[in-house]
This record gives sequence, C-alpha cells and structure tokens, in this order.
Amino acid sequence: MKRNEKNEKACIRLLLIRHGETAGNLEGKYVGRTDESLCASGRESAKRLGEEEVICNLPYFREAGCGAETASLYVSPLRRCQETAALIFPSAAGLFRTVPDFRECDFGLFEYRNYRELMAEEELAPRYQAWIDSGGRLPFPQGETVDGFKERCVRAFGEIMARETGSCAVFVVHGGTIMSILEEYGEPKKGYYEYQVPCADGFLCDYLPARDAITNIVRLKRGTVLESCR
Repeated sequence: MKRNEKNEKACIRLLLIRHGETAGNLEGKYVGRTDESLCASGRESAKRLGEEEVICNLPYFREAGCGAETASLYVSPLRRCQETAALIFPSAAGLFRTVPDFRECDFGLFEYRNYRELMAEEELAPRYQAWIDSGGRLPFPQGETVDGFKERCVRAFGEIMARETGSCAVFVVHGGTIMSILEEYGEPKKGYYEYQVPCADGFLCDYLPARDAITNIVRLKRGTVLESCR
C-alpha cells in the first residue's frame, strides 16, 4: 500500500457506524443490494445514538473540536444508511456525501434469504454449503466476489482520505463496508470477520495519513476513551 502523500494532516479521527436494523437483519437474512428501510427497532436504535450525540459528547472527538456540523459525513446510498444518518445527525442532513461504492455486497442468489431458507431450497442448499465450507471465500452465485466487494470499498475510502481536509470524518455504512476498510487499513492486522459489528454500533479510530493506516480501533458502544493521535 502506498503512503498517502496528498494528505499532510497528522491524524483524522474516524467514526465508522453500521446502520440500524431492518426487518431482514432481524430475520438473519443476507441483506445486500435490497434497498430496505429501517424497521421500528432500527429507527429507535439510531435515534438513541442521535440523542446521545455520539460525536459531540465523546471526549475523543471533543479534543479535536469535532461536532455534527464540522465533521465530514459519508453515507452509503442505500436507504437503511441514509435513514440512520438522518436520525443520528438531523441537523446535518443536508451535508451528507453519498458514496456509491460504499453500498453493501450483492449476495446474488443468496440475497434476502437466511440460513434456514437457503438450506431448504434443493438447488441452492449445495451451493450455500460449499460457500460456508470455503469460509466465505467463494463468490456469491450471480452476485459479487468477496474480493471485488472489498476492493471497491477500500478504493473509495482511500480516495476520500486522500482529499479529506477536516480533523474528523463519520461514515454511516454497512457491516461489510466497515469490515473491508478495517481489514485493509487497520493496525495491528486482523481478519475481515474479526471486525463484525452489530447494527447501530461501530468503531472509533484514528487514520494516520503518513502511514496510510487506521489505529486505536475501539468499539463505539464500549465507551472507551481513546488516546490522542500520536
């Protein structure tokens, strides 16, 4: 990976948030390209994050003088992320920057089905079992490859960081998007699935342009105060 030569800032503080729940999430379905709205519990969990003013009240962001009106806000184009962002940051709704390549993975024939449904379909069950046995490495039938999905998420993040001029940035995206970014940029190195996070949760972290790396990664809802950028 090349060093980020375009950004001279010492550190950019990041908040990576996964959208609130949808009906499909609650049923354990693979919700990828399906443009589903938040369900009632998803709206409530997003509202709670907004009421807590996650940016303004965290010492981690206060130290950098960040707030909902001053942070850069990047959002997936899918409805569940747009709705989550609007509920968490209502005063900044007109400031969202929609990033098409942050959309969730296209699960192809597995799309909007759960384990039980897939294993019950005679034609899909063997293909799904093969995908499970591969550790999630096989391409999704008639959908995206995992590597292709990761590549577009990582590329979009890198392009944003190369031109980011603020001291903090917020991303309201999908679980897979967050996992792709942290697997590529996170230090110390961890695997893709080690960055799984529930809906309406996420990570606080620091992006260091000089190293083109993300450090000090902490789960948002654990409430840990992070160290200042070094």
